[in-house]
Amino acid sequence: MRFPRADRDALAAAVASIAPDRWSDAHSVAARDAITASTAARVGITAALAKSGWEPSSAVRHLQWAPIGRARLEAALVGVTDGMLDQHPFPGEWSIRQQCAHVQLTYERYSVATLYAAQRAGGDPLLPGPDAYPLRKGEPQGIPGESVLSMVERLRAAWDGAIEPLLAIPSDALQRPTEWHTAEHTVGFRLHRFGAHDLELATDIRATAGALGVRMTAPLSWAAALTADLGELEAVLLDVPAAVGGVAEHIERACASDRGCRVKFR
Repeated sequence: MRFPRADRDALAAAVASIAPDRWSDAHSVAARDAITASTAARVGITAALAKSGWEPSSAVRHLQWAPIGRARLEAALVGVTDGMLDQHPFPGEWSIRQQCAHVQLTYERYSVATLYAAQRAGGDPLLPGPDAYPLRKGEPQGIPGESVLSMVERLRAAWDGAIEPLLAIPSDALQRPTEWHTAEHTVGFRLHRFGAHDLELATDIRATAGALGVRMTAPLSWAAALTADLGELEAVLLDVPAAVGGVAEHIERACASDRGCRVKFR
């Protein structure tokens, strides 16, 4: 089960569009109310899941950092304009577009390597051959001229495609050996790294954005907080079957709150 992103995306965009000199205490209260409503939804969903008896698998537990990491990475892009994507604030460092291209490639390569490690025969190499991966040609470049919004949509699609098969990895495969950066680790470690990598890149992107002159005003700070908060809801819902009762009503309440709060930012 996935949390519908459209209402929260629209609210965050509306918040970010407010000029700093127009920001008021009423705006802060409205943004805070939206986050409070999503917190209440998480509590309600957790209670509904406990009542139903549904529990996440071991693989899902390892991956619950992944929606949080992805949302925080998106939050790091708040305030970044299309014109900033290809700028290099420091010689030799990647642009934000390059950093996001690296993120997408990592999603795809991590998924391939992790699935291989979970399924390989005992005598097979720890890592698949190079032909199994998407090609890595020099430094990542991304799609020239692509907007921030389109780039985020493409990253989300890549994330969705990469994580879906990982959710089904059985518990008895989590201690199977694999390799990461020439060191031997486990499948469970790779599942954890799937989300941790986004958290690291979020820090890098925010640092680059700051060097490019992005100033986190009150509207941008609240928009980033709303964007990051979405990951907390998605983590609770990760791999939850649609048939589990009592969950949908909490999702709709959170979405309704976002729609109601958005009106206050027109």
